[in-house]
Amino acid sequence: LSAYGYDLSVVRKREGCHLLRPMGSRDIALGEGRVALIGEAAGLISPTSAEGISYAMLSGEALGRAIVDDKEKYMDLYAAYAKPLKRNITQKMWKYPAMYHHRLRKMIFKSGIGAMSCPHQREAYRISAKNVGCSLQLLG
Repeated sequence: LSAYGYDLSVVRKREGCHLLRPMGSRDIALGEGRVALIGEAAGLISPTSAEGISYAMLSGEALGRAIVDDKEKYMDLYAAYAKPLKRNITQKMWKYPAMYHHRLRKMIFKSGIGAMSCPHQREAYRISAKNVGCSLQLLG
């Protein structure tokens, strides 16, 4: 960007926020009674990258499908449909400590352990292959 005239030598503004990453499956709550939560409100946030928009879209799709499938038992269906999302986050929780330990992180990235290809990602997000599969393929 410097070649285009942008001076990046001085920090002009710094923003941040406190982020509560899920540290266990107990930190993911899909709702209770007749109140359903999706995305970040449900704790569906990647513990390794803090990304949440894909989980918001996928959990919203899962909830919508659950409501369409059975308006009375939608919470039970939503819990079942969201299991792959919870499993994906739980798997990432195992990576989280290594991701932010300087030496371990360096060794892991050099080794390629845990690298994911697009087909593996689509398997993790199999829940919405009909509606969001193309988007995941493009983003992956």
